[in-house]
Amino acid sequence: RNTLLRIELHLSLAGMGVGFMTVVAGTFGMNLNSGLEEVNGLFWPAAAGCVVGGVGVYLILGQVIKRAMLDKHTANVKCQQQTLQSVIRDIGILDVAIGRSHRLYQGKVDKQTFQKIFQECVTEYNSKATQAEMELAFQLLDDSGDGMLDTNEMLSFTDPTLRMYDEQSIKEGQRAHAHIPLDPQRKP
Repeated sequence: RNTLLRIELHLSLAGMGVGFMTVVAGTFGMNLNSGLEEVNGLFWPAAAGCVVGGVGVYLILGQVIKRAMLDKHTANVKCQQQTLQSVIRDIGILDVAIGRSHRLYQGKVDKQTFQKIFQECVTEYNSKATQAEMELAFQLLDDSGDGMLDTNEMLSFTDPTLRMYDEQSIKEGQRAHAHIPLDPQRKP
């Protein structure tokens, strides 16, 4: 599909280049007396100028479109990086959300339910999470890609040894890498 869109774009740009050449040819072919029609040897330079102008239009427009697409791609990558940084910053809160999901739903949790639990944890710890951050967190956890989080997916993310820590041990600081504050009113 992308290849077809790219081909269509190149054909459109080529059409604009040919259009430029026909404007020049049409201007000379309007049977107006300008004196240029009497000059010997002007046809080939004019034809070459039209071809060079048409190719120039094609190349310039191609570069403008390429730069616009690159700017859009760069903006998307930057947005994804910021979202990932936010998710990493709140990894402890994500850990609590995983623990709650596992305890409450013993098996599989769908995307909406997990996002609701995650949002509750974010609110409890006075943090913020955008919809994009919650989407990314779910995508990172959903190894199978089935749109559901099962016990193995939740446990493997929480701890490589597949051990689940409860919220109380996290709040008491028994987990070395947990950075959730002991007081839920303080920001992480």
